[in-house]
Amino acid sequence: MLRITVINLVIAFCLSIGIANAQNISDEAKRHFDRGQAAIEMAKTDMDYEDAIKEFEQAATFAPDWPDVYYNLGFIQEKVNKYDDAVRNLKRYLELSPNASDAEMVKSTVNKIEYKKQKADEESKITSLLSGKWFANPGPNNYIRWPVQFIVEDGLVYFYAQTGMDADKGLSSPVFYNYQKVLVKREGRDVSFRVTHETLLRSADMRWTRDAQYNLKLIELGKLEGTVSFDGETRKARFWR
Repeated sequence: MLRITVINLVIAFCLSIGIANAQNISDEAKRHFDRGQAAIEMAKTDMDYEDAIKEFEQAATFAPDWPDVYYNLGFIQEKVNKYDDAVRNLKRYLELSPNASDAEMVKSTVNKIEYKKQKADEESKITSLLSGKWFANPGPNNYIRWPVQFIVEDGLVYFYAQTGMDADKGLSSPVFYNYQKVLVKREGRDVSFRVTHETLLRSADMRWTRDAQYNLKLIELGKLEGTVSFDGETRKARFWR
């Protein structure tokens, strides 16, 4: 059999020749398989792995019952986080080679990939729930204090905070300005970030700032609760959609 095992992005080639299988495999299937191996040898990025996947998929088109193709596809697809495809192809390998010497190892790998898929789905769901506009609890005159907008960017959760307030406009209708982008630290449903708020009193040529540390938890759909610490005090903080 011809296999490529990918472990922690280090490629290990495990080559053995199955004469009986090879006799039933077309030259075109072998050509695409070899091209897939070459793509793996040259791979430096996820896009390079995608090239290998395409070649092995072509090999499967010409040799749909060749177990090694599905073996290689499964391990490579796991490395680019295509968990559903990886599980499907490794199970296909087991169907075609139920008595393979590495069958138990492959079954164990399938279990691990399914767990990774479950955790990735949970992570994606939480990220989705955090995306969108969030507003802080009202200030003294029922104005919304420093709105926060969560966004998803490059797989990370950020927020844009309106960090400046013009006090001359009055607390009942403040003017916000100076948006600041801050990376949010997130562990599961817990989010935390630090931001500097600024208030201007232009008529008196005064400016003051405060550093605020937010520690929040997504407790239900559309609701974040926790604390905000500033000026040596810790207060309850609540955000909602």
